[in-house]
Amino acid sequence: MNSKAILLLNGVLDGGETYTEYLKHASLCMPADAEAVVINIPAQTKISGERVSEIVNRPTQDVELATLPQLSGKDFSLLISNDASLGRYIDTSIKTVFLSHGSSAMPSSNPYLFAEFTSYFDIITSSSNASMQMAANGISLYRPPAPESIVPMDQTPMMH
Repeated sequence: MNSKAILLLNGVLDGGETYTEYLKHASLCMPADAEAVVINIPAQTKISGERVSEIVNRPTQDVELATLPQLSGKDFSLLISNDASLGRYIDTSIKTVFLSHGSSAMPSSNPYLFAEFTSYFDIITSSSNASMQMAANGISLYRPPAPESIVPMDQTPMMH
């Protein structure tokens, strides 16, 4: 495997075709000659690797959840996942992107868990502010309030 390969990870519990579509859009944004591999966890997604391959238009491998820790940065330069809960299994040497599910509180509606799951990713994309607010709420539960001497971001004068 080329160390510049991109890994698309399909693992949303009972996600089927709906959440596989997130990876399709990520794949469409890649250069046509990009080496990309889709990894599907059929025990979770309830969709076959063959069907995933048809949707994403990339080669797909069905794997067991237990094989995820074996993935490393020497094999892939980037991992794009539609399931944040899988981040805890991924080697930290891989740069990671989580494709958030918009206003849906996934991978968890609990702000602690949401913050913990998404903390494994270098980049989080979202189609709405709801996911970002959920992450901020979760992270704030772990951190003390900022000192009053710090000006909140929304009150910081713009620099010209």
